[in-house]
Amino acid sequence: MRFVNKEMTKHAKPKTLAADSRALNRLNQALQDKVRDLESVNNDLNNLLFSSDVATLLLDPELRLRRFTPASAALFELGPTAMGQPITALQTHFDSAGLLADAHAVLAGRSPAAREIAADNGHWFSLHLRPYRTATEAIAGVVASFTDCTASRLAEQRYRETLGRLKRHMDNSPVASMEWNHKGRLLGWSPAAERIFGWSEQHVLGQTFEELGLIHHADRDHMHRVSEALFRGEFEHNRVPVRNLRADGQMIWCEWYNSALMSAQDQDSDRQLVSVLSLVVDVTERQVLEDNLRATTARLAEADQRKNAFLALLGHELRNPLAPVRSTLDALALTPQPDDLSSYLQGIARIDRQTRHLERLVQDLLDAARISRGAIVLRPQREDLGALTREAIEALTPALTERAHRLEIELPEQPLWVQGDATRLVQVITNLLDNAIKYTEPGGRIRLEVTQEAGKACLSLSDSGQGIAAEDQPWLFDAFSRVAEDRVGRESGLGIGLGLVRQLVELHQGRVEAHSAGVGQGATFRVWLPLADGPADSGAASGPDDNGCQTHTANCSPSQPQARAPASETRTTPSRRVLLVDDEPEILDATASLLRALGHQVLTAATAAQALACIGEHEPEIVFLDVGLPDMDGLDLARQLADSPRRAQLQLVALSGYSLVEQPEAARLFDDQLIKPAGRQDFERVLAREPQV
Repeated sequence: MRFVNKEMTKHAKPKTLAADSRALNRLNQALQDKVRDLESVNNDLNNLLFSSDVATLLLDPELRLRRFTPASAALFELGPTAMGQPITALQTHFDSAGLLADAHAVLAGRSPAAREIAADNGHWFSLHLRPYRTATEAIAGVVASFTDCTASRLAEQRYRETLGRLKRHMDNSPVASMEWNHKGRLLGWSPAAERIFGWSEQHVLGQTFEELGLIHHADRDHMHRVSEALFRGEFEHNRVPVRNLRADGQMIWCEWYNSALMSAQDQDSDRQLVSVLSLVVDVTERQVLEDNLRATTARLAEADQRKNAFLALLGHELRNPLAPVRSTLDALALTPQPDDLSSYLQGIARIDRQTRHLERLVQDLLDAARISRGAIVLRPQREDLGALTREAIEALTPALTERAHRLEIELPEQPLWVQGDATRLVQVITNLLDNAIKYTEPGGRIRLEVTQEAGKACLSLSDSGQGIAAEDQPWLFDAFSRVAEDRVGRESGLGIGLGLVRQLVELHQGRVEAHSAGVGQGATFRVWLPLADGPADSGAASGPDDNGCQTHTANCSPSQPQARAPASETRTTPSRRVLLVDDEPEILDATASLLRALGHQVLTAATAAQALACIGEHEPEIVFLDVGLPDMDGLDLARQLADSPRRAQLQLVALSGYSLVEQPEAARLFDDQLIKPAGRQDFERVLAREPQV
């Protein structure tokens, strides 16, 4: 409203009034422009505040609400009446601890404050407090802005949890992790690294591999080349087997999986190595297994080579006795009625010797196979080691005489009792003595001694023969060893005799050793056996050996061992009625001829059905039964005969190329067993028994 002094107007000049009027109009226009500018600024401010998602509060110096954005109204449930309320009225909506102190600090001109607070709706907000300044830069209040940071906080929380899980995994992992730079200086060291290598994190950080002595000297150059390749960026990751040294100095095998972290590629600069992360696995056990596997492979390859050499040796050794047999048989065929009886008998003796040699070769092979599968059955009883030694010497007397060896024997005057299988112990002594005979030049010296040492029976055998090279002695008792391989073509044998000796001695809970000063210096073999406890057994003992054959030990003086009857000796055995059952015509005819030559009545059958018919019709006293028949197994036939009334008067003998000792039923079904090829003495032994009544 405008007030005008009438008195002044009455006396004013018209021009002055007009000028004043124009000036007032301009002033009014300017004021109206200002009002419009203020309205525009106010509109801009209102639109800015109302369009913002950030909850913003404007507080006066007393920290009362002077203005707030719609986002604030929604967040804190503010209405029109909220203006002028103190900030403390909002405490129910969020944790305001420290807010008032921060606000007063801002009012005092100190730095703006920022913190994260939790609202009662489960959200998190980033609170920023800044001074509210006037045109004169005076602080006239506080501006509080609340930015919802729930998503970022949850992401950060998940990130921290993920890092925490990863750290726990790394801490519990058997894989060590370590970080190092281009100088090999360690930047990180996991608990697994401490467990594997023995150094703590505090001890290793900042040290280089060389300072720590982590890399074995044999692999340092290789590791250096790998590191240089990583630094040059030739590859970003690789796997390297490395020998490492632990803190205690122990060498271990590790595999390093290296991953290089390179700097970002700039247009004007090359990429640079930031660091290398190495995951390290202790593979010492695997390396040992691999080394063992390689060694085993090498041993298997050597064993395969020895096997091939043994097969060649086997063919050679089997041909040797067959050659004189073949030649002798051809000569006998050309002279069916020889004028010179001595030549005829020599031929027969030659065939007998070579056939027995073949039998020994086959028996050694069978024994080696039985021992390897644990099928040797010992039947130990109290035996005099001196008497067993005499028996072995007697068996090899012809070979000793043929090579003109001088044998020195020292046996105890009193029996030296051991607990063992007589057949197998004689085999041990025979193999050792035969070995000495073969590898001692004709006319050499062999000494055999039986003593008692340190509570054990000891058999010592020395010779003046070829001796044994030092490098061959560890292999001496290995079957098919390279020692035997080297002797192919020099001496007969399959190279398994000494292997059988060791295995048989160990089955008797004993041990065997060999010693030689070298090639040409002779050799000494010593066998120790446990002594027997208790008094000597009385009377004769008998039982089937592991070949199924019946063995007899007579109650005779140890100084007078039983001797095997020579092949030419004629025995007076009563004629028996014999049934021979075999599906091989050659074996059937040859064996029948032998039994007829021994004076027995022989019936033959090629099948089980024929055998049953023959038993029912002719009532033989003894049946030699081949176990493998075409129409019925020999064991099945024996089972049928077991229920026959004739079985009590029938002597049933198994005739087979395989031992039946591993089949307990066979011992009940058969009275005896002969192993093919059975000879004259084997048949005579069985046929000499009194018929059962």
